[in-house]
Amino acid sequence: MRKKLETIEVDSTQGGIPIVRSLGFLSNSPLLTVELRQKWYSLVLVYSDETHEHISFPLVDEVPGFRGRAFSDHVPNPEFLRRYCALNNYLFDPLAEELITGRWVEEAFCPELLDPKTGERSNEQPR
Repeated sequence: MRKKLETIEVDSTQGGIPIVRSLGFLSNSPLLTVELRQKWYSLVLVYSDETHEHISFPLVDEVPGFRGRAFSDHVPNPEFLRRYCALNNYLFDPLAEELITGRWVEEAFCPELLDPKTGERSNEQPR
């Protein structure tokens, strides 16, 4: 039996882009997440009072001892963000972490899968 879709409220930025958020608030710690996009231009911190702010990608020297890239093009390094969150007492939204990890793997390890002009997934099979 088909069911009618329910209308739900979605957290979104002023531009109307939905914010990825799979967790309710478990503590007073801010929640680090992203907008629902294929590429990101900033990160989003959601606070327990339901306000949010965009923050720039952190730089690698903001996590002492981290070796590697903090981000590549428009994708933050998921391991870097895990450490950044731990250092700053932020929660890392699990769905945002999964989206970022998937995009990081595609761009950092499988660039042949992406169209060089658009950065989107190519329909052609890698050779």
